[in-house]
Amino acid sequence: MDRYAALLVDRSIAAQQGWQVVIRGTPLARPLIEAVIEQLARRGA
Repeated sequence: MDRYAALLVDRSIAAQQGWQVVIRGTPLARPLIEAVIEQLARRGA
């Protein structure tokens, strides 16, 4: 899950430091959403 989240953050949206990112999903997507949030936090977004 972490690798997929990193791929989304790095390649799909190319998040940068200081960005505000809105994430929407269903309860079933919660593990992926949490992994994406962690990846965004590592990048300072």
